[in-house]
Amino acid sequence: MRHIIDRVLELQEDTPEAQQTHSPGEQDLVNLLKTLQPRIRVFGCGGCGNNTVSRLSDEGLLDDEYVVGWAINTDAQHLLKVNAEHKMLIGRTARGRGAGGDPEMGEKAALESERNLTESVNDCDLAFVTAGLGGGTGTGSAHVIARLAKAAGALTIGVVTYPFTSEGTQRRQNADWGLQRLREVCDTVVVLPNDRLLEVDGVRDLPIGAAFRVADELLMRSIAGVTELISKEGLVNLDFEDLRSVMVNGGGTAMIGYGEGRGPDRAEYATRQALESPLLDIDVSDARGALVNVVAGKNLTLGEAEMCAQIIRESINPHARIIWGATVDESMEEELRVLIVLTGVRSEQIHGASLQNRSQGIRSRSATFIT
Repeated sequence: MRHIIDRVLELQEDTPEAQQTHSPGEQDLVNLLKTLQPRIRVFGCGGCGNNTVSRLSDEGLLDDEYVVGWAINTDAQHLLKVNAEHKMLIGRTARGRGAGGDPEMGEKAALESERNLTESVNDCDLAFVTAGLGGGTGTGSAHVIARLAKAAGALTIGVVTYPFTSEGTQRRQNADWGLQRLREVCDTVVVLPNDRLLEVDGVRDLPIGAAFRVADELLMRSIAGVTELISKEGLVNLDFEDLRSVMVNGGGTAMIGYGEGRGPDRAEYATRQALESPLLDIDVSDARGALVNVVAGKNLTLGEAEMCAQIIRESINPHARIIWGATVDESMEEELRVLIVLTGVRSEQIHGASLQNRSQGIRSRSATFIT
């Protein structure tokens, strides 16, 4: 058996990096595979959502065919600065001046621009709707866009931040309002509580602007981690229907864990770090589903990736649906990263706050909209 392994390694080293050619019959298969490739849209709503789309663009993770990013805002000045191929200024009555921190105005702006938003979700299989909850545009428009994507038949995943306690009661009430509406229309909503960032080593001492950029980076990596598993060739890829089964059947609220490791035990270390991440403000054993993305350099082994999945399998609900994939990032050398998305979870920080605020009677946000 050893000589077979040695021969495989020799062939791998000798394989040229040339452009592969296909026979006419094979080209038909290539064309078919292209039509089967999931069409992914990332809708960044408001300032935080725009920043996430910018970071995805910076990382070269967006294109103009299969993974398309949209920056959506009521603030023309902010939108002008965003690094995004596709931008949309929404809301006639906002007049490009923003939503003033009012989710009602953000919602109204999205409804005023519903026709253009509907066009942007056409031919979409997977829609990420990302925003920083608590403000006006992102909080108010995200659920409108998610509803349109869902109506178009897309698997719809919200990816949002929840405000720091220090941002005040009003922003957190705004966030609860927006989160509740997202839950009603999304298959799953991934929530990153900003307060939990303060428990991550080094974040508490950062300037406030840098701390918010850490949140932007985590949102970006969450979306990238899922997207790469189904769109980028890797050591182990996921089927789109596998992703759908975890996100729909697990459903509800999801949270992320992130870990990094080096050395001979890097896979175990990174996985346990991800499971014990301060970002996971939950009892992980209650999760109904898990999506795992393992990323490392060319030296990533199948055994390492399987070990990550096995540790997670032993840590969560034995009946949970787990899907995992592994991708190679040639820019990485000795480091291994693990991203976990746990679905169907309950966070006292998020759910408890929402229930408390509703019991206190958050003001009604009904309005008459111009359509």
